Amino acid sequence: MFRSIIFSTAVLAFGLLGGSRASAAHPQLHEAIHDLRLAHGELKKADNNYGGHKEKAMHAIEAAYRQTEKCLEAAGDKYNPSFVPPGGLKKNHKNQHNLRHALVKLREANKDLKDASGNFGGHKKKALEDIDVAINQVEKCIEHIK
Repeated sequence: MFRSIIFSTAVLAFGLLGGSRASAAHPQLHEAIHDLRLAHGELKKADNNYGGHKEKAMHAIEAAYRQTEKCLEAAGDKYNPSFVPPGGLKKNHKNQHNLRHALVKLREANKDLKDASGNFGGHKKKALEDIDVAINQVEKCIEHIK
């Protein structure tokens, strides 16, 4: 009985404090932010300069996820930094998993934002611009993976 109460309390705390799943309103955008943050960290730690695109890509990725966060906040769907995507990150790439996966999520976020109604508190246009720049820079980095 005592273990059951402890377990129930732990599950409730995990749900309230961390391990958050995407909001039903914009799950692809939440996933994109999560994966962009991982890709940013992967680039930051990498020794590779990616043909001179590392810093530009890091800046573009950060701008893209920050604008996407602003879109979500304006829509009343604030991003939770403890968000965990359903199923986790799939490591189906031979290298640079986070960077390659972020490219997929950038493209999905671009489509989702374009298809979404409203302007997300005036942040939609800038988010789309930043996502386009990030797509371009990540593609250039991927071209230089050894």
